[in-house]
Amino acid sequence: MRNTTHKQQEIENQKAKIRSEQEKMRASKRRLQQLKNQQRIQKEIELDR
Repeated sequence: MRNTTHKQQEIENQKAKIRSEQEKMRASKRRLQQLKNQQRIQKEIELDR
């Protein structure tokens, strides 16, 4: 019996790891999007001058 609960625990750990990785990816995508927006805004400012 202990073996199945151990397996389940491993599976839960894997799921948690995956969720954490996905959150990191989403965060870096947001960061990238912010940088792109910033660059676009800076270009518009340069063009306005």
